[in-house]
Amino acid sequence: MSQKQFPLKEVSIEELFFSPEKNIYEIPIYQRNYAWEKDEIAALISDVYDEYKKGTEKPYYIGTLVSYPKGDNTYEVIDGQQRLTTIRLILAALKCNPSNKLTYRARKRSDETIRHIPNFIKDENHEVDDGIEHGYKYAESALNDLGIAKDDKFIKYFLERVHIIHYKVPKDIDLNHYFEIMNSRGEQLEKHEIEKANLMQKLDNDDERKVFNIIWECCSNMSVYVQQSIDGIKAEDIFGNNLHSLSIGSFDELVRLYLNETGEKQELNKKISIKKLINPDKGNEWEEIKEEIEKKDSFQPIIDFPNFLLIVLKITRMSESGFNPTSFNLDDKELLNEFKNTNMNAEQVRNFGFALLKAKFLLDNYIVHHSKEDDTIDSNPWKLQVWHKEGKNSYLK
Repeated sequence: MSQKQFPLKEVSIEELFFSPEKNIYEIPIYQRNYAWEKDEIAALISDVYDEYKKGTEKPYYIGTLVSYPKGDNTYEVIDGQQRLTTIRLILAALKCNPSNKLTYRARKRSDETIRHIPNFIKDENHEVDDGIEHGYKYAESALNDLGIAKDDKFIKYFLERVHIIHYKVPKDIDLNHYFEIMNSRGEQLEKHEIEKANLMQKLDNDDERKVFNIIWECCSNMSVYVQQSIDGIKAEDIFGNNLHSLSIGSFDELVRLYLNETGEKQELNKKISIKKLINPDKGNEWEEIKEEIEKKDSFQPIIDFPNFLLIVLKITRMSESGFNPTSFNLDDKELLNEFKNTNMNAEQVRNFGFALLKAKFLLDNYIVHHSKEDDTIDSNPWKLQVWHKEGKNSYLK
């Protein structure tokens, strides 16, 4: 009788990042961007340092990593990516160069940033993930404050005695079911993040997936006007020059706008590079292209994102033959089941993506919501306002 390999293993940082197999840890697109701040990074380093000072030989555990083996020594990170990225940043700050790689699938900016640590390249051909860059600097600062950035004994302790529990999900497991029951410490996957991954898998190509992700991400920010949240496509191309009307009618139009935007950026990069070659003395003029950063106006949403998704799903299903709206469950606990029951094909996913964007636009601009103002005698925080642009200025109207 063959014996199955136990999927749970205690590993040191050295085993995790310096194994001879040259493993690749892949952060999928449905995971959050790196979001640890200064306090969280400093606390992790401080906790490890406190254990190091005790001088014990016992391992110090800093959490769990859940991954799915994809083959060829590649592991899709299901849970623990924030801590895994932080470990990678600490290693870089300690001047340790891992043999195993941490990559971000379908996120060029994040992937390039993590690959170029600590030499962050900022020019017209390279974008930098601010969260990762800041995280590295926070780690570097915390190590320097404790005087251990170049302490060989601490580095040895960090590599050998700091351990993490690595759980490799068996290949024959139903990942969707696993996502539903997973309940680990830290920032776990939300149901809507799982559903985003499910829907994106059904689309035909990477361009469609990128556009769907753009829509999903901007709509999930329920406290900001969608015109201000859209990233990757010009807001004016979608909402008109004044940003208060929806001037497109389909998901396919969004894909075309995205491809045009990508092409224009590539062409602009080429033109800038040529001018820099012709007139190298004025290189800085082209390197320091400053964009006007618009302050985002936020408000208190009247509904959360999972419930909003269910409402949009119900609306898109109203035209289905045989659909019974009274049996549709508007309980966010049933979000995954309702999407599973719908069983969308690629065309339905595209239609849902556009409906989501349209519904968020209508919700933000045509439904009364609560501003961040205090509710006083002199101030009424309930507003019915549209986000409006006139020339270079944007404001509430």
